[in-house]
Amino acid sequence: MEYKSGKAKPRLADEVQLCAQALCLEEAFGVSIPEGYIYHAASHKRREVAFTPQLRRAVLEARDGVRELQRTQVLPPPAADERCQFCSLQDECEPFAPRDFPRSFDPFSTKLEEA
Repeated sequence: MEYKSGKAKPRLADEVQLCAQALCLEEAFGVSIPEGYIYHAASHKRREVAFTPQLRRAVLEARDGVRELQRTQVLPPPAADERCQFCSLQDECEPFAPRDFPRSFDPFSTKLEEA
């Protein structure tokens, strides 16, 4: 059971998260978990999520993607869209900060440009 604070709306990311948790439990306890549930507190609704082969593959693809990010030490650019509005990492990620500075730009310079 995964608890979400918002209203019920199907999101693949939520289903992948829930399935990833189930895969961890399956491995740790040697059991099979065919489905799980997502409870949306704002709408007081619970929905079942079947852990299909496709969803399990999506979890493994996400895992492999994270491993590749760790291997290359290169972060992807931020999404910079409506998902960022309530994200707890917005201050660290700075999704709307300018990214393409001129080559001569020095962010640590205290000199004012001469007109």
